[in-house]
Amino acid sequence: MITSSIDVLVNPLILLISILSAIIIILLNDFLKKILYIMTGNKQELIMNIHINNINTQT
Repeated sequence: MITSSIDVLVNPLILLISILSAIIIILLNDFLKKILYIMTGNKQELIMNIHINNINTQT
């Protein structure tokens, strides 16, 4: 009797925690991808600017 009532309380809790953790992981993944994209995008821009500056100084 006692164990069954504990199961009834714990099972939905475990389900809720797993769903929440999955959502958090998805959101974090998206957030990290955006940060990575911004970082790499800025680096590529920087490299291009340096390259253009080098061409300008050579001529």
